[in-house]
Amino acid sequence: MNKYLFTSILVLLVAMTFGQTKQKENEKAPSQNEMQDMMKEMQEALDEMSPEDKKAMEEMGIKMPDVNSTLTD
Repeated sequence: MNKYLFTSILVLLVAMTFGQTKQKENEKAPSQNEMQDMMKEMQEALDEMSPEDKKAMEEMGIKMPDVNSTLTD
């Protein structure tokens, strides 16, 4: 049960991170350093997932991004 809660929260965070298309007028875009920090945190969370969780997410049709390749591009 705990792993499903963690997986749900992780999916929600990923969706919120990549799903935002419009910023509020008073908000400024995150700096390059802030974006890299967020990507590193996300990769750490993905690395901590068990193989069973990763397999379950793939079976649900959720493709987990490889953040390391994104950071090097």
